[in-house]
Amino acid sequence: INLEKLSPCLGESNFFESVANYKKANIIVQNIEKSNYWDFGTLPRYWNSIFSILENIDSNEPFVEFLKSNKGIITKKIKGNSYNSDKDNCINLTKDIQEIENAIILNASKASDIKTGKKIIWNDLVQYF
Repeated sequence: INLEKLSPCLGESNFFESVANYKKANIIVQNIEKSNYWDFGTLPRYWNSIFSILENIDSNEPFVEFLKSNKGIITKKIKGNSYNSDKDNCINLTKDIQEIENAIILNASKASDIKTGKKIIWNDLVQYF
């Protein structure tokens, strides 16, 4: 996907309307016989894909190798099912917040009253799912 050709929109968008609108344009596709993919389209899929990458860190999966070779993920920061954290199921991409179990922390947060359950945290917003 050529990101420069996408028009930004607020909130969620339908892939076949915002990225590959086959009703308005000819969309070129390539059939790949054997491939793996990670789907980041919804919060639960984002969560599952991110943690799947951690589970596959020692594999030869092309996307995982791409992330490692381009420093998108630093293997020495992985501890079991967590990244840059000592908490279970925590990916902490900031230094400015207390680590929280079952969380993907994208940047510093002012969020308070954080509940249990899976969550993605950024700024003062906590999104549960």
